[in-house]
Amino acid sequence: MRDLNGMKHPQDRRLHAYIMMQLDELERAKDNDSQTVLHWAAHGNLDVVQWLVEHGKANVDATDNYGRTVLNWAARDNLNAVQWLVEHGKANVDATDNKGQTVLLWAAQENEWDVVKWLVEHGKANVEATDNYGQTVLHWAARDNLNVVPNANKWTTFKLSRAAQCN
Repeated sequence: MRDLNGMKHPQDRRLHAYIMMQLDELERAKDNDSQTVLHWAAHGNLDVVQWLVEHGKANVDATDNYGRTVLNWAARDNLNAVQWLVEHGKANVDATDNKGQTVLLWAAQENEWDVVKWLVEHGKANVEATDNYGQTVLHWAARDNLNVVPNANKWTTFKLSRAAQCN
């Protein structure tokens, strides 16, 4: 494949311009749930996340029909994307979805303790956050995950180290 940036002919510039116009559509492209290309990339393709954000082709705080941001989706299975979106993409860690769930609540619900640990240890999230039903991170984790008990001490340690009150 030849390098389009090293164009030599006027018709090459037209092709390059056409491709760039199509890339501008990425920001507006959404699926039936109003998820953007960035929402989808956040599931596991950090290179695409970085490229979209760095080239201004994506809004890191865009929400889908359920109020979920790109960071919500990354928190389900992609610690590297969470770290990059927070540190470089300036994603809003405390944004809530339509149920009042923050990224921290989502990570605990999905038993993504590496994401929970990183968010808490780096002071990136409100450990006292509750959803619309008054449930905390520990409530969600205990309700939705069978293996939360071995991790409960980690969570208690996180909370105590952050001088937070245990519920």
